[in-house]
Amino acid sequence: MSSIAKLQIGLCILFLGFISCDNETDEMPNMTGEMMEEMMEEEIDPCEKMFGIPNENTGLSSSFCNPSCECQTFESRTFTAEELATLKSWNLVNPFEEITTNPYDTAFVEGEEAVCAIKIENLADQLYSLATYSDQKAAEAAGAILTHHDACGLCSTLSDFEVYARDRDVGAAVRKCALDNFSSPFEDLLVCIEGLGFTRPCAQIWAYN
Repeated sequence: MSSIAKLQIGLCILFLGFISCDNETDEMPNMTGEMMEEMMEEEIDPCEKMFGIPNENTGLSSSFCNPSCECQTFESRTFTAEELATLKSWNLVNPFEEITTNPYDTAFVEGEEAVCAIKIENLADQLYSLATYSDQKAAEAAGAILTHHDACGLCSTLSDFEVYARDRDVGAAVRKCALDNFSSPFEDLLVCIEGLGFTRPCAQIWAYN
């Protein structure tokens, strides 16, 4: 199998990061078991469901979270060690800069509909660029490969996707870093999260969170 084919297989990650249900979310920090049960009993629009593969730590049933997305024809899947290694082997030619202030101090402003995609810049050297496009058609017209919907973010690199694909409960590992470095300097927490495989800008997002 060629490198390009392996990369395209790896890019089936689609939505595996922030909106998947593989990790506990900040949306339900104080929800009781009874509240969760009531929520699960509600009729949920298929297009409003969370997307991913639930594990025992999420408390989410298939009625709330599915491994496939009916509205976007996505299908969550597991990855082989070879596929994960392929994702990690590519290098981003336009890496994100480190953040210097807490992004959570600024109110979130929802942007226009967009998608994030990669474009292979040099196949032999396994170099790629990352860009936001207005929609999937625009990305494909530019010769780019869709990775996820919504604009590219600091955790949209292939290296960061590999972490999400490899560990379906990475939130637990991040929480352990937080507990282990509770009274330590911020840099110690950041180094711990980087050690999970995240790029530094992505690790900074997690650390500030």
